[in-house]
Amino acid sequence: MAEKVLILGAGMTGLSAGWVLSENGFAVELLEKEAEVGGLARSARRREYIFDYAPHCYHASNPDILQRFKQLAGNEFVETPKDVRIKFRGQFYHYPLQVFDVLRSLNPFTTFSCMADYLAVLLKGKFRGFSDRNAEEWLVNRFGRTLYDIFFGPYSQKVWGIPLSRMSSAFAQHRIPYPSLGGILKNALGRFLPGRAGSTNSGEVTDFTQGHRFAPLVKRLYYPRKGAGFIPEKISQEIKAQGGKISLNYQVKRIVIEKDRVESVVVVVDGKEVEKRCDHLISTIPITELLYSISPPLPEDILRACSRLQFRSVVVVCLGVKRRPVLPAQSLYFTNRTFNRVSDLVRYGMLDCAPEGKTSVIVEITCDEGDRIWRAEPSILCPQIIEELEEEGLIAKDEVEYFDLLRIKYGYPIYALNYEEAIKKAANFFSRISNLLVGGRQGLFEYIDMDISMEVGLAMAQCIIQGKGKKANFSLDDDDVLFC
Repeated sequence: MAEKVLILGAGMTGLSAGWVLSENGFAVELLEKEAEVGGLARSARRREYIFDYAPHCYHASNPDILQRFKQLAGNEFVETPKDVRIKFRGQFYHYPLQVFDVLRSLNPFTTFSCMADYLAVLLKGKFRGFSDRNAEEWLVNRFGRTLYDIFFGPYSQKVWGIPLSRMSSAFAQHRIPYPSLGGILKNALGRFLPGRAGSTNSGEVTDFTQGHRFAPLVKRLYYPRKGAGFIPEKISQEIKAQGGKISLNYQVKRIVIEKDRVESVVVVVDGKEVEKRCDHLISTIPITELLYSISPPLPEDILRACSRLQFRSVVVVCLGVKRRPVLPAQSLYFTNRTFNRVSDLVRYGMLDCAPEGKTSVIVEITCDEGDRIWRAEPSILCPQIIEELEEEGLIAKDEVEYFDLLRIKYGYPIYALNYEEAIKKAANFFSRISNLLVGGRQGLFEYIDMDISMEVGLAMAQCIIQGKGKKANFSLDDDDVLFC
C-alpha cells in the first residue's frame, strides 16, 4: 500500500512537492483553505480581466526550475527583458537601485556627500569588515549614511511599517543587492573610457551589483500569457492525473503528534471536523498557524517567542484599463505615494489578461491586517489610487472601466530584531518530529520568490522519496532552506 503524504497548503511549494511525490507512487492529498490553488501565485478572474496577486515571473537562475516551467507552460509564455524602475526625487531609475544612476542626477553637493560616504564604506568593508546589528547598519555600512537617509531608510519604513533599526540585518543582507568595489571601479572607468571594462556595445553600463540566491539579479523574465495562476493550475492537473487529491476549503484545526510523530491532521470542512491520518506531513502554511495547531500544545516559552513572528499584509488594487500598455516599464516603484508598486501585466507578457487593446494593472499597498487600508472598501480606496495614478500622468480616470481589491493576509515575513530566536525555538521542536517537513514562504518565514518556493517543494519531495535523515535548517545564512 502506498505511503500517505498530507500536504498543508496548495501554493507553489506544496504543489511542487505533491507533483513529484505523486509521480513517484505516493498517495498524496493537498489540503488548501482557499477555494483555489496557487497561494500567492494564483490569478483572479474578474469580468473580462485576469489579475495576478503580484507579478510572479520565472527566470533562468535555476535551469531545472525554468525547464519545469516551460514543460508546464508549453507555448503559453512570453520571454521579455526585465524593465523595472523606481521614482525617486521626481525621476525614474533602474531598480534595484544602481548608485551611479542616482548620483548623476542629484545636485553637486548631495552627489559629493553620497559619493564620499559611499566610497568610504566600500573601502572600510574591503579592509576592515563590518559589524551589522540591524538592517539600518547593514545598509549604512554598504551605501553610506547620506544615501540611506535620502532613499533606503524612508522607503523601507514605508514598505515595512517599522524603522530598519528594528529589523534584522538578515533582511537587508538577502534582499538588497550591492556593488562590489571592483565593480564600482570598472563601472566608473567604462563611463570615461569607451570600449574599456564597464561599458557595452549598446552604450549601457554593465550591472556589477551582487545578487543573492533568494533575490538573484535577473536579466530576462518568463511569464505565462494567461497569468501566474496558469502554472499552479497545470501542476494540480498533473497531480490529479497521477491519482493525487486536492481538497479545497479545508481549514487546518489540529495536528496530532504522538511519540514525536505526526499521527493525523484534523481539518474543518463545511463546518464539520474530519480527521486524516498520514505517514508523512508537509506543511507550507504560515509557521504561526502551524505552531498553534500542534496537539498537545507546545510549551509556553515556544509559543511566547513565536508570537513575535509577524507578517506584513498587502492590499492589491485591480484596475481594468481601456489601453495597452499603460506603463513605460513592467513595474514602477514609488517612494511618496500610498502604493509601493504599480505593474502593467501586459508589459510582463501576460497578453491574455484582457481583451485586445486593454490591460490589467495591479497596484500594491503594504499594510497591517485590520488597519485603515486593510478595511477600506473598493469604492473608497480604488478612486483614491486612480487619482494618484492620474497625478503621475499614468492613467486617466475615464480609461478605467473596472476596479476591485484583493487582500493578502500573509504577504511578507517581517524580519524584526531577534526574530531568529523564535525561529530557532521552532526549528528545535520541528527537528524532533520525524515525519514532518516544513517549507514555503510562509512556512519557513523566509522572503523567498516563486522559483525558490518551487525548488524547496521539489527538494522536500526528494527527502521523502529517498528516505533521507532529517536535518533542521531554518537559516537564511545557508543555501538549504528547509527541514529535510
